Amino acid sequence: MKMKKIEQRQDDLEVRLTYQQRTIDELNEVVIELADRVRQLELDNGRLKEMLATLAPEPGISPDE
Repeated sequence: MKMKKIEQRQDDLEVRLTYQQRTIDELNEVVIELADRVRQLELDNGRLKEMLATLAPEPGISPDE
């Protein structure tokens, strides 16, 4: 009877491990996707800053001139 409990517990642990590994793999995919999106947003932000810098008036010149 004791051996049966040990086998059942081992089976339960194997199922949990499999589930946890799948969850880790799925979360890793999400992290990779989000890292790519952050990189792209940083590039877009840099381009927007450059565009704004070219559109900004020079210091000392009033907008009415």
